[in-house]
Formats: sequence, structure tokens, C-alpha cells
Amino acid sequence: MPQTLPPVAVARLSRPSPLVQVMCVIGALALLSIPLSLAFSDHAIDSLGLASYLGVRGEVLAGPARARAVLVSVLSVSVGLFVLAQMWRLFARYRRGDVLGAGTARVFAAFAWGVVAMASMHVVGSALMSVALSWDNPPGQRELRIGIEWKDYLLFLLGAVLVAVARVMGRA
Repeated sequence: MPQTLPPVAVARLSRPSPLVQVMCVIGALALLSIPLSLAFSDHAIDSLGLASYLGVRGEVLAGPARARAVLVSVLSVSVGLFVLAQMWRLFARYRRGDVLGAGTARVFAAFAWGVVAMASMHVVGSALMSVALSWDNPPGQRELRIGIEWKDYLLFLLGAVLVAVARVMGRA
């Protein structure tokens, strides 16, 4: 049985819920545009900001490289879509006033693990993208770029904190 809050607290949680859900839809559309852009735009590497990260400029994706780039992007986008779906579900529960219920704790835990996966996938996805884009280069010019930025580390720590909160919620 979901534990509910007083009507005033439910109203406070309900007000931002539609906005958060609209933002989830906008985020999902933006994420879905990434593989589509890679698949159909000759200059997607530049427009998506991959050029500066990978150290390439004005590069046009050839057929096999394009297919690999789309595949790698689908992996990363899938994790992002999972996180947005969990956020949508979480705020739908908040909107109904179910803040402390077992179902909400499970959704919150899935969201928390999704944040951890997103931090990990950013590092792994960037490395895979560097391989995908340089695979057709001659031997000695193929690249595997592995980089962990402070924001990746911070996102991973945030995910770890959210996982800890989710465990406490699950036991409450």
C-alpha cells in the first residue's frame, strides 16, 4: 500500500511533475536525434560536438564508419532513454501522491542505477566511438581514446548517492 503525504505536500510535488515529464519527452527527442543525425548527416561529428572530443575536424562519415557510429550511439542513447523513462515514472508517482511507497522506491532505485550506468556508459561510449570512427584508418592510425572527466566522476558519485538513498527508501 503506498504511503501518502498530506494534501498540501502532494500539491507541492504535483505542481512540478508535469513540467518534469515534459522535459523528459524533450530529452528523449533530443537523444533520439543523435543516432538519426549520425545516420543521415554528413557532418554529424561536427554538429554533435564529437569532433573536438575525438580530435577530428570536418570529417565525413563513410558507410561502415557511419554504421558503427550509429550503433555505438544507440548504446549510449538507450541508457539515457532508460533514465528518462524512470524519471517519468517517478514523477508520475509523485503526482499521484505516492512518495514513500514500495513501488516508488523500486522506481527510484532503477533511476539511481540508471544514473550510475549513464556515467559509466559515457566513458565506455566515448572509447567505443573513437574505435568506431578510426577503425578504417591504416594500421598505426587507429585510436582508442579513454578519458574520464570530472563530470563523469561526479555523475558516478551522484548515482552512488542515489543508490544509497534508494536502499534506505526500500527498507523504510
